[in-house]
Amino acid sequence: MTIQRSIPRVAVLGTGYVGLVTAVGLAHLGLRVQAVDVDLSKIHRLRSGDPVIHERGLAPLLRSCIANGSLTFGTSVARALRGAEAAFIAVGTPSSPDGSADLRFVEAALDELIDEAQTDLVIVVKSTVPVGTNDGLQRRAQQRILKLGSALTVSLASNPEFLRESRAIADFLAPDRLIFGVRDQRSSTTLERIYSTQIAAGAPVLTTDPATAELTKYAANAMLATRISFMNQITELCDQVGADVEDIRRGLASDPRIGPHFLQAGVGFGGSCFPKDLLALRHSAHTHGIDIPLLDAVIDINERQRGLAVRKLASRLDLRRARIAVWGLTFKPDTDDIRDSPALGVVEDLLDAGASLTVHDPAAALPSWCRGRVERAETALGAARGAVALVHLTEWSEYRDVPAVQLAATMRGKLIFDGRNALDAASLRTQGFTVMQVGRGVQDPPANEPIAQVHGLVGALR
Repeated sequence: MTIQRSIPRVAVLGTGYVGLVTAVGLAHLGLRVQAVDVDLSKIHRLRSGDPVIHERGLAPLLRSCIANGSLTFGTSVARALRGAEAAFIAVGTPSSPDGSADLRFVEAALDELIDEAQTDLVIVVKSTVPVGTNDGLQRRAQQRILKLGSALTVSLASNPEFLRESRAIADFLAPDRLIFGVRDQRSSTTLERIYSTQIAAGAPVLTTDPATAELTKYAANAMLATRISFMNQITELCDQVGADVEDIRRGLASDPRIGPHFLQAGVGFGGSCFPKDLLALRHSAHTHGIDIPLLDAVIDINERQRGLAVRKLASRLDLRRARIAVWGLTFKPDTDDIRDSPALGVVEDLLDAGASLTVHDPAAALPSWCRGRVERAETALGAARGAVALVHLTEWSEYRDVPAVQLAATMRGKLIFDGRNALDAASLRTQGFTVMQVGRGVQDPPANEPIAQVHGLVGALR
């Protein structure tokens, strides 16, 4: 694929999830892209074709783009800007202690772009930033240009990302919408050319002002997080009255006014976006004298939900020195991202309660604070060996595929907390397991189950 010759090259500052996917996606669509990062070791890995992160479909596209020369990596902003008409800022905006977004990396990236640019430039803010940031960056750019005594013309635009981890490549190549927050025609035209392939394929475009684009991103994440917390709040009532939250979810999902997405009950949301974006949105509202109590409730419900596993297990088991298996550390399957994962909160709570943990995750490494405190297993069954209870926290498909009979033969106890309602509770119960799910009560083995026969089977399989 090719695009107009008038945009031969773009620079992308930052090679995290957003920056790397953006760089690879644009290169795959025919642009010439240089991605920049201050981490030289990461640059070396990326140049060799190692995507660094676990993201479906990323590795083959990365290697293809490197091989055909459409994508290069470096540490020099000046080199990346040679011939570039647009530069994307895709650096991190972590939470500050007060919940506000830390914009130091964004501001540093902008300053370096201004200092190194030799020709007029469109700077596209891809990072998730609070409403009003683009306006502040435009003023900052003009002040820096004035101080340098330069004749440079810089246009700031906002182009928020709506990438789902584990589906980010597909989302970038076939977006369900593109939002361009611009203040001049030049920025609008540049973005339209950059995304010409997606637009030609039918991707809807909303062209608006930068502040609206910024707030749309936060509003989208807040809405999705609200749906999750709403379902998790409903689970408490389900457990009290004997209702089934999974059937409720199906009933809601069949309503076209509601739809099926983000209605799964569980141990809460996590990741690099929802938690920090909700805090940043709340902080932005407070700085403008506005309270949004709904956001307070969504955040509070999510925090409380993370303690559900320990509360349920403690009702059936003395957690002190109990050997417990944990399946899953990442905040969702098909990624290696453990940032603000609810699974880590559960692990910490179990350790604080005195439990002994063996953990398995197909992709994630143990965080540093876990090392020496928990044991890591190479397989799901390895983690379950000798455990009196199992806690399922991330819905990796391989966990659903573990046969109940093998699990029964491996574990010493028969208690499972399924924090994602993803395991086959019926099969597990036939093997004598008590299964605790979210909003589905406690499911004990059938009353007429010949327990002695089950124990005999377990012994034979050992």
